[in-house]
Amino acid sequence: DCSWVFDSLVGFLQGPIWNAPILTFIEQKIFKFLLFEPANTEHEDEYKKIFEEYKDLVDSMLGSYMEDIGITPEQFENACSKDSTEGLKIRFHQSMESSFRHHYINDDDDDDKDDKDNNNNNNNLQTLFEQVWAANDYEIFKRMMIQKNLELQLQALEMIQQRYGITPQSFLPSDGEESLQTEEEAHSSTLELEQSLVSSSEEHDRLEAECKREKENLHTVLQHTIDL
Repeated sequence: DCSWVFDSLVGFLQGPIWNAPILTFIEQKIFKFLLFEPANTEHEDEYKKIFEEYKDLVDSMLGSYMEDIGITPEQFENACSKDSTEGLKIRFHQSMESSFRHHYINDDDDDDKDDKDNNNNNNNLQTLFEQVWAANDYEIFKRMMIQKNLELQLQALEMIQQRYGITPQSFLPSDGEESLQTEEEAHSSTLELEQSLVSSSEEHDRLEAECKREKENLHTVLQHTIDL
């Protein structure tokens, strides 16, 4: 029975010993290199170097985890096997199917609190599983990093929009400046303001669309890997 191994693994993956190093690694690499863009193929060697570093980090942490709870690599592999009724791959299939039903089948008006809580739990499990499998598959790792890059860009843009009401304060004249503006300058400032609003909205929509597309791509790659 490997169910206790699986439950222990999920608990470990949800804890700070796993999360802190993984998230720190991902965010540091994204901000340091800024290479992980969907259409960027110029830095493939750098991608693979970062992948090897990530693989070493995950292998080290999982090795320490197995040693701490006293299981063998074979027991760990069985817990992750798609042939196990409680295995990682089976749970991932279930979480993906549940998320699909939530997003594409259920109406928002019919969702109750339990449905939303279950969907959040499934999304969290998917993220944890992706982090583990990303260490064994370069394409999964690359897709995961691209998606995280886009999510961070979207979060940064949304923070700016919330803080400044869509438009950065630098675009808005102070009271003293406003009184000195000529009609032409006022018109020019208005045009800049309108362009900023349009650009900000378009960029937000673009990042949202790319995030959704990359999430679907990542799930497709994961599904293919699991089914092998």
